[in-house]
Amino acid sequence: LQPWQYPLRSILRRAAHVLPPGEEQILALAAPVAQAPSTTYTVFTSAELPWPTVKLPDGTETRLAQQDYTRLRTHPDPATRKLVFDSFFGAFDCPDAGQAQPARTASTTPLQALNLLNGEFLLDQADRFAARVAQEAGPDPARQVSRAMLLAFGRDATADEIAAGTTLVAAHGLPILCRSLYNASEFITLY
Repeated sequence: LQPWQYPLRSILRRAAHVLPPGEEQILALAAPVAQAPSTTYTVFTSAELPWPTVKLPDGTETRLAQQDYTRLRTHPDPATRKLVFDSFFGAFDCPDAGQAQPARTASTTPLQALNLLNGEFLLDQADRFAARVAQEAGPDPARQVSRAMLLAFGRDATADEIAAGTTLVAAHGLPILCRSLYNASEFITLY
């Protein structure tokens, strides 16, 4: 069986296997956390990312979302392929390594999108979140911080978090706290 050792091992390696019930449950519970980066990417590329509109050499205009990029990247015209490539990856602010440029003209990288820092949508949501927190917690900043933490993270705030949050609210206002909570890795992971 020596000549067949590798194929036999490969077959055995691919055989279905089941862990004990407790370990299977852990894997099942971990799936949403493991899928969070993919889910976040899908949300931004499906709805939030501002895809460019390009005018192709034949005169047609198209909004260059992912499906259009996939279709047009194999276009027979090299100029069209370059236009599509540069426009599509320009939405991600990926610089062309073949060209020197002292400064980027725009900065909308996926990292910024995932950090949720600069979009109008997030600013609006932070304002709405702050209004809800103020309505539910009243005017006391410590109660506002506690309520915001509970709503955002599903847990009570620690004493240190309340102190830091109260200082932030006093200096910059409740919407900034809410915006900060939206940008916390704990929030993104839970979401």
